[in-house]
Amino acid sequence: MEQEILIGLMRRGIPEHIARGIVGNMMVESGLNPGINEISPIVEGSRGGYGLNQWTGPRRKQFEAFAAERGAAPDDLNAQLDFTLWELQNTESKAANALYGATNATEAAQIYSNQFLRPGIPHLDRRIAAANQLGVVQPQSQNQLQQFAMKSQTQDAAPFMRQRNALATVGF
Repeated sequence: MEQEILIGLMRRGIPEHIARGIVGNMMVESGLNPGINEISPIVEGSRGGYGLNQWTGPRRKQFEAFAAERGAAPDDLNAQLDFTLWELQNTESKAANALYGATNATEAAQIYSNQFLRPGIPHLDRRIAAANQLGVVQPQSQNQLQQFAMKSQTQDAAPFMRQRNALATVGF
C-alpha cells in the first residue's frame, strides 16, 4: 500500500522526498488504512479522525463532502489523495509553501506533521522514521509512474506543479 500511496502522490505532482514525508505521517496516523476511524476520539462528542490523514471536525466534514461530490466512498484511496492535494492547494496552502522548502523526507515529515496535520500528540520521531524507512520506488513502479504522467499530464497535478514552479521563482 505504501508504494501505491507514494506513487499516487507523485502522480499528482508531489516531489518524491515530500511524498515520502507525507506517507510517513500517514503511516503513523492511520497505518495507511483509508477506511480507519479513530477508535476513542479525544474531542468529546466528535466522530474522531478519519482516513489516511485522520481528518477530524470541519476538515472531516469537508473531506466527506468532497468525496460525495465526486461520487466516491469516503474510504476511496484516490478521493483521499485528491483531497490531500486539494487542501495543499487551498485551505492548507501555507503548509504547502513550507513543504516546498523541504530538502529531504525528514524535513517534509516534520513540516507535514507540524503545519498540515497538527496532531495533539505528534510522535514526530515515529513519523520521521517511517518516512525514512520507505523503500525506493521500484523499477516497476517507476514505469507505472511514467505511464501515469504520460497518459494524463494530469489535470489534478497541474495546479500543484504551477504552485511549485511559482515558489521556485521566488526562492523556495
